[in-house]
Amino acid sequence: TLCFMGVYLSTNVPSMFPGKEGSMMNSTWHFVVHLANTLLFALVGIIIVRDALPEITFLDIVFILLLYVIACLARLGMLMSLLPVLNLRKVYTIGYSEVFLLVHGGLRGGVAVTLALIVANEDGIPREARVAILLLTCGIVILTLVVNATTSQMVVARLGHRRKEMNRIVQMEVGMKHIAAATEKSIRNAKLRSVSYTHLTLPTKRIV
Repeated sequence: TLCFMGVYLSTNVPSMFPGKEGSMMNSTWHFVVHLANTLLFALVGIIIVRDALPEITFLDIVFILLLYVIACLARLGMLMSLLPVLNLRKVYTIGYSEVFLLVHGGLRGGVAVTLALIVANEDGIPREARVAILLLTCGIVILTLVVNATTSQMVVARLGHRRKEMNRIVQMEVGMKHIAAATEKSIRNAKLRSVSYTHLTLPTKRIV
């Protein structure tokens, strides 16, 4: 729900804090997220070393690798099946290279690790099940950090993406649409029917 709310607000509502205020808020939220992730993964490491690491076996490692591959394939299947829906709006279309980039960069694990910690501290669940869930979940997160995080720059370069530049272009296009809509609304509210606005043109050309 929060993800869809964020996508809707970033698409349809322009920023209310431009300039220095927006940069300050952005930096503040980045710091809060970084601090929360640091505390979360530090806690996970302590719990793994204390409870799970002494009981890990070779079979557990095989299951972790298998689940990692299954998670990647499941994400690929989901994105491919939703590709027509994602391309309904022509503001920014998604191709196969973007799908591969999403598959590679989408495995993070913060929510999964939080849920695994909740399960690990639940007394009503058998200890073997709690340790297994914690091992498998944190194993996939570790693989994500070791494999996906370290190769993300190479994957972006190989796919030919320029994420920051394209992101600015999309933001400017959305801003121009809001300016055009606000201009049309102001002209209608002015009710100056005797003035001809045929010589006025709104910016509709795509920014390159």
